[in-house]
Amino acid sequence: MARKYRYYYKVGIKEKTQPVLAELASTLGFYNDVPGAAHGLPSPANLFDTLAERFTADPTAVAECLRRVGVVGDGPPGGGPPAEA
Repeated sequence: MARKYRYYYKVGIKEKTQPVLAELASTLGFYNDVPGAAHGLPSPANLFDTLAERFTADPTAVAECLRRVGVVGDGPPGGGPPAEA
């Protein structure tokens, strides 16, 4: 069996956010399928991977869906144009 290589991206989130993301992942059916200690647990990482895949396929639909439920940011700091990534 070929090993799955993963990219790890650490971000700072509020302490109460992690269990909420795990609950969201569970509600939507995203579970860890990699053998090990976390196998079978809810997987926000798999949720984010799928969200990125869908956004790549149809950015307008995904962005509109998130906007409809109120997932919008405050814009760039200082009100200027967005910074280049």
